Amino acid sequence: MSRGIYNLEYGETPPKFQYSIGIHPQDIQSGSIEYQFDWLGSNITENCFAIGECGLDGLISIEQKLQEQVFKRQIEVSNELKKPLIIHCVRKFYEVISFRKMADQPMIIHGFNKKQRIADDLLKNKFYLSFGKAVLYNLSLQECFKVKSFR
Repeated sequence: MSRGIYNLEYGETPPKFQYSIGIHPQDIQSGSIEYQFDWLGSNITENCFAIGECGLDGLISIEQKLQEQVFKRQIEVSNELKKPLIIHCVRKFYEVISFRKMADQPMIIHGFNKKQRIADDLLKNKFYLSFGKAVLYNLSLQECFKVKSFR
């Protein structure tokens, strides 16, 4: 395994190196949410540095109300353990922003690749942005990265 951030997937055992752990929106199982939270809680070790990926996804078939409930509980876990949140967000940025007031810990948007206006709104609401490989070929994203990174 190469160095970097490793996101523990549902059902996996924690590695011996740093990782994040969360219930990704696409992995929510409506009949097994308590089991998923039991798994989450029992797999947070000293190597866990963040909660996530968690968040909201507008392109999956999981009901938004259920996604919001699972997201809110992970915010509570983050607050309790004092670990930042790594946010998965697809077409639900303003809904995610509405959850910011519940979080005491930093919230990091994973793989941000949207327009400057959305970046401005997220930053104004005290989110952090991470940029994935899209920043290498998306010129408007490169501008967003430049402006936000070197202010």
